[in-house]
Order: sequence, then structure tokens, then C-alpha cells
Amino acid sequence: MRITVLTVGTNGDVEPMIALATGLVEQGVDIRMATHMNYRAMCIERGMSFYPMPGDTRAFYETDEGRAFREPGRGIRSIAGFYGKALPYFTAQLARAITYCIDSSDKVILDYSMAWAAPFAHQRRVPAAVASIFPSLPTRTLPPLWQPGWSRFGPMGQRFGHWAVDALNRMGSGPMVQIMGAEAERLGLPIQSSRQSLRRLRALPTVVGVSPAVIPQPPDWPQQARVVGYWRLPADESWQPPQNVTDFLDQGDRPIAVGFSSVVAPDPRALARTVVDAARRAGQRVLLLSGWGAFDPDSVRGDDVLVVDRLPHDWLLPRVRAFVHHGGVGSSAAAYRAGVPQVVVPFCLDQPFWGYRAVALGVAPASIPIQDLKVESLARAIGSAVEDPRYRARAQELAGSIAADDGVRAGADFLIDHLLGSRAAA
Repeated sequence: MRITVLTVGTNGDVEPMIALATGLVEQGVDIRMATHMNYRAMCIERGMSFYPMPGDTRAFYETDEGRAFREPGRGIRSIAGFYGKALPYFTAQLARAITYCIDSSDKVILDYSMAWAAPFAHQRRVPAAVASIFPSLPTRTLPPLWQPGWSRFGPMGQRFGHWAVDALNRMGSGPMVQIMGAEAERLGLPIQSSRQSLRRLRALPTVVGVSPAVIPQPPDWPQQARVVGYWRLPADESWQPPQNVTDFLDQGDRPIAVGFSSVVAPDPRALARTVVDAARRAGQRVLLLSGWGAFDPDSVRGDDVLVVDRLPHDWLLPRVRAFVHHGGVGSSAAAYRAGVPQVVVPFCLDQPFWGYRAVALGVAPASIPIQDLKVESLARAIGSAVEDPRYRARAQELAGSIAADDGVRAGADFLIDHLLGSRAAA
């Protein structure tokens, strides 16, 4: 029996799905990974077969449409603009690739970005499950992923917030549903509305790859939904840090780390200067991770700053005093595992939600949306994160709980039980 795992996105989206799929392979499941071509070797070496999905996330983000897709936005504007700006990424070519994967599989596992194809799997009579790195189902215990501001209204307000966001999603996701609808029409299948699609999606087994210490299991979720722990690939034991990095770490007090991962900043020079000036004002050395284009490495100089492209978070973060990041789910997970205080500067999409969680859990001072970022406010936040011992104590406490999780094994067990085993739908 072949199970295909469909996933697209950035490293923070795809690598957890590869980790989860590895857990299934280790339990004897025949897995085909359908994702971007640059992950082929990673999948093959872990015992999976591979199918290349069209699209290049990094190339998309470097286009005008991609930059617009991730431009900062608050509230309803960030939701309303999401689908139209993302539409160039969700092409008919991608729909046909999804069709092929579904039709050539016995069962499928869809990540959050592919979940809109779930009704199509239903039409093709291929059982499906959702594996998400986000808490994607409505609940009274959490605000909507894209609207964390609903938390101020309490449990009933949060539940209403999910309803409001669902309504916006149904209106906005029409183009994507139309793309899959055109594919269904080509194959002679009935076309489903956005409301029908959402209802089908919510009925599927859903496993969430976040630690229960960060997102406790909501008591009002259905039985077929479970929070199991982070999905993490093993560290590369052969990796060695560059000499300039070890020299920088050894030559003074522990620095702070700053990294915005896949964010492509509109003005990388200005952002680098703001961050470094804030770190200096807070009396901190800084290791700057330039990532996909958040910071211009040539715009800052000094013995108290080092700019590198990227470093493994699991190696770096235990060696720093605090981590300033954009609130991406992968960066957030790495900070929790390392037990390090955080400062979150969210740009868009789900990032404000993870900033909200970091503050609520007591590991970070108030988030600073990128639109509001100033040297003074960032310096205060860095100083607070470094100097207030309560942030590190709470971060260390959470790290201890997360270390006890085995999210990959728990997620694989859940999927085997609900997609392959006794609880699988007939």
C-alpha cells in the first residue's frame, strides 16, 4: 500500500513533514514524498520514493507577487489579501500534479498548504488525513491562527473569531477551489463549493506537529484531531561550525541571535542597521542570520557583529542569550527546544500568532510587528529578554517538557491508527 505525503512551502513547512514521513517509513509504511525538487535527495536517503511538485517557493517569494504575498498586514487585510497574492503559486500545473499523486496512491497525507485538495481526494475515493504544523481547527481555547487579537475576548470570542475567519477563508479561497474545480470538471467529477470543501476537510483525521507544552490539546476538538509534538529531523552529526562563528562566540560574552529565515525584507540594509543599532543600545553582541534576504551583510560592520547566511538552530540557539526572530513556526519551535528567551518581530500570515503564544507562555516580552519596529522599541525588548530572569527560567521549563515529547513517533502512530488501522474510515 502506497501513501503519498503532499507538501509545499519553505524549509520550515517541508522539513517537518519529511521528519513525520521518516517516522512512518521506520514503521514499515511505503511512503512517497511529493514536494519540491530540492528535497529529493533528503527524501530518497530516508527510504521514500519521490515525486517532484511544480513550483519553487524561494523563487516565488523573490517575484513581485511573492513579495506582495508576504508584505506586512494586520487583521482582516492580511487574510483578505492572502489568496489573491498567493494565486500565482497555485497553478493548474500544481492541480494536475495533485491529481496524479492522488490517483496513483492508496491513501494520502496532506499538509496544511495542500489541505484544500482534500475534497478532491474524497471525490476520487482516496482516504486522506491532514498533518499540520499549525493548530488549524476551531476551538474556544485559542484564537484563530491568522487573528490572534481575538484572544482578548475570551473563550466565546475566540470561537466566534474562528467562525469569522472561516467565512473570510471561504470567500477568499474561491480561486483555489476553482482551480481544483476546473480539474474536477476535466475529469467529469462534481464541483464542490468552498463550504463543502471546508466541511470535508474538518472531518478528516488531523495530526498537529506542535508540542502540547506550547499548544495544549484543545478539549473541544474532535477525537480524530491530536496535538502530538514537534516533527524534527535528526541533527547532522557530521556538521561543523565555520571557524569565524566559533571565533566570534569565543571572543566575548554570549551574543544574541537574530534571524528572519525565509523573509525577504523590502529594505535589507535598513533592517540590518535597525537590528544592530538596537542590539548595541541594549549592550549586546549580535550574530545576524541573513537567511533568504532579510539582512544585507555588507551594511553593518564591527567587532560586536557577525553576519552569516544560516546556521543550524539546534546548534546555535543554546549558545546565545536570546533569539530575535520573525515568528515562523520553525524558528519558534527551535527557540522552545533550546530553552532560550525570544523576541518576536512578526511580518505576516501565522507569525503574529506564534508571537502571541510566546508572550502568553512567558518566554518573550510583547511582540513588535515589523511595521512598528524602531531601534528604541527593539532595544527595550532585547534588554528585557536578556535581563529579566523569568523569561529564561520559563523557557528552560518548557524546553524540559518538549524534550520528553516524541512527536515523530506519536504522529506516525496516530496516522497508522487513523489512516491505516482500526479507526480508518471504510
